[in-house]
This record gives sequence, structure tokens and C-alpha cells, in this order.
Amino acid sequence: VIFKMAQDTSDVTTWYRAKNVRGPLAYIGLFFIQSLALYSTFSVSLPSQTTSMTNSFSFTLDFRNILRPQCAEFYEYSANFFAGLLAPVYFAVIVTITWAISVAIARWWHEIRIRWCVALSFFGACYSTFFVSIASLTLNLFACYPHPNGKSSLRSSPHVLCYEDDWSALVGFGSMGILVYCLGAVTAMIVAIWRAPKYYVYQTYRLATKFLFVRFRTGFAYWSVLLLLKGLAVSITSVMFSDAVSQFMWINFVLALYVPVTAALMPWRSLPVSLVDILT
Repeated sequence: VIFKMAQDTSDVTTWYRAKNVRGPLAYIGLFFIQSLALYSTFSVSLPSQTTSMTNSFSFTLDFRNILRPQCAEFYEYSANFFAGLLAPVYFAVIVTITWAISVAIARWWHEIRIRWCVALSFFGACYSTFFVSIASLTLNLFACYPHPNGKSSLRSSPHVLCYEDDWSALVGFGSMGILVYCLGAVTAMIVAIWRAPKYYVYQTYRLATKFLFVRFRTGFAYWSVLLLLKGLAVSITSVMFSDAVSQFMWINFVLALYVPVTAALMPWRSLPVSLVDILT
């Protein structure tokens, strides 16, 4: 998949093609499913059918659940936590190795070579697409709910007590994850967009930052950052609030801000994508 996707070297003049519409639609669909999955982490008792549906989507917040890591060596929470925290690093290593292999094979098969800037854009596109999952895994350590005895447990692992020694030992790593994966990613994208007017004449820069510009109309690249902030705002719900009313009010508040602005600006490059984003 990486070889196939990372060899896409299409430039600005081809960004209006239909294939550049499928990606944004897939992203919007994934975000909608992830938003439903987040309801399973709220402090609310939903009807059995609704609970079954939200639980069935929970794998989109942590794709490792498909492999059932609790049945392997990641049974202990600390090991499972680090496995999730390092997931973006694992993927970055995979992309880097794939790029290195393509460069090595290119000595005999030139067409298979992947340019480093295209590989970087591919990683950025995947990172943006699965940002809600990354943010959820990073913030997971700080999503606690109270007990009647004054103790608190993690929502994802009730057997782990918050503010106890085992939990406190992981706080530093969780905080570092927030700084790098959430705030760091947003900052890097802001800088890339801000520097674009100066460096966009170079094809290497255009290809490296393609994932920031290809989905949106001219002048709306900042919407990439806004989508990350929306994903972060949704992911942090269970961290900020422990009662169901506040959680639902916060989600509705975020959407109440996002939907009208989207409807007014229509930032997506394709009109159908903007309409789907508004409706979902």
C-alpha cells in the first residue's frame, strides 16, 4: 500500500481529479464513525442497540484492538500504553524503511523509487487521517472517572487507579506524547502552511506538503489545522469532563462552532465533499 500511495507525484494542476475527492470523503466518513465510537467512552448508559453499535466502532480509536493485544504481551496496562503511544513512531519507521528499500531497488527498477518528499507527504496524510486515534491513545491516560470512595479509575482500564504510583509513573510519558503528537503536529503544520508562499515555487516543497493543500480550495490550507484542532477537541472530551451532560454539551458545542463555519466558507476543493462534511 505504501509503495502504491507514496509513488503519487501528481502536482497542483491535477488536484481537481476525482481521485482527490475519494480521500476527503473517506476521511469525513472515518471521523464520523470515530465520533460515534467516542460515545462508548462517555459516562452514560445508552440503549443496548446503541451501545452495541458504538462498541463495534471502537476499533477505529485504537486499530490495535483488531489484533487483540490484551491476549498477547501487552496485557499489562503499562506495556499496552507504550505500545499505543509509540504507534506513530512504528508507522514512521515503516514508511522510512519502505522509502529506503525503494531507493535500493531503484538501481535495477527505476520506476519503483519513492521520492523522500512524497513519502513525507504520505506519512502526513495518514497522520492527519488517523489523528483522532492518535490523540485518543495519547490522552487515554488522563481520562479518569470517579468512584464513590473518592478514588478514580481509567475509563479504558478500570483496574488502573488514577493518581496512584503506577499511573503517576506514566504521566511524564503521556505528557510528552501530548506535546509531540498533538501540539507538535499542529505547530509543524502551521509552520509549513506559513512558509508556503516563499517555498511553494519548489516542487519538492509542494510534494512534501501536498497533504495540507490538496483537499482544500486555494487559500484554505489552514483548514487542515482546523480539522486537527476539531479532532483534538473531540478526543479530549472524556479528559475534561466526567459527567455525561457536560460531555454531550461539549461535543455539541464543538459541532455547533464547526458546522456553520464550514457551511459559510465551503473550504473543501470539491463541493460534494463540503456538503457531506456539513451533513455529517
